[in-house]
Amino acid sequence: MSMDNLSAFPHQSNDGAPQREDQPLSVLRAEVVERLKLNYAYDNINDHELGLRIEQAEAGRTHTELRMLVADLPLFHEPGTSTSDAYLSDPTAQPQTTAQPKTRDASVELNSGRVGKSSTVFALLGGAERRGVWRPARSTRVVAVMGGVDLDYRKAIFPPGRTVVNALCIMGGLDIIVPPGVAVEVSAVPILGGVDNRTDTPEDPSAPVLEIRAVAIMGGVDIKTKKAKG
Repeated sequence: MSMDNLSAFPHQSNDGAPQREDQPLSVLRAEVVERLKLNYAYDNINDHELGLRIEQAEAGRTHTELRMLVADLPLFHEPGTSTSDAYLSDPTAQPQTTAQPKTRDASVELNSGRVGKSSTVFALLGGAERRGVWRPARSTRVVAVMGGVDLDYRKAIFPPGRTVVNALCIMGGLDIIVPPGVAVEVSAVPILGGVDNRTDTPEDPSAPVLEIRAVAIMGGVDIKTKKAKG
């Protein structure tokens, strides 16, 4: 990352607002992480870059170190919000913003028809996946024993309200991808394993909810937000 990219950034926050030098590091760190996740969701950085930069953000001890992690990224805020170009180029100017109505994210399609009660995805010494256009049941049970399961919800037709995933990973893994506009709630018990939730929180209180209940024994669960391609 070049220092040229950094030169204009110290005066701006992740939403285009002027940076205060007395801003607590914990607040700036949280803003940087949210901006990283936003740009990952829109394919501006890949899995490796996201993980690496989040680790560097957690280890960062100065304002400059944290700002450098997002200085080259194009998105300050969700597309659809309006901030004047003059304000972004001149931090001393007053922002001219236009309030946008908060509506359900268009990338999330809801199932208005019949919703299945339950389904099971099982992987033993192998792999299983759900991706593309599919209709999740109200409750999905996932079992991964020395195998892997991928649940890609980016083109899924969600039931309205709450959808539940009950997962057991024993020396196996579960990867879950959700589109922007889906709220994710996680309760997990990792035993010599790990659970990593890197999802965004939608502003719409009526957004569909994906609740993940996971037990990972020498295994792992990874949940992230990413925009569908196409």
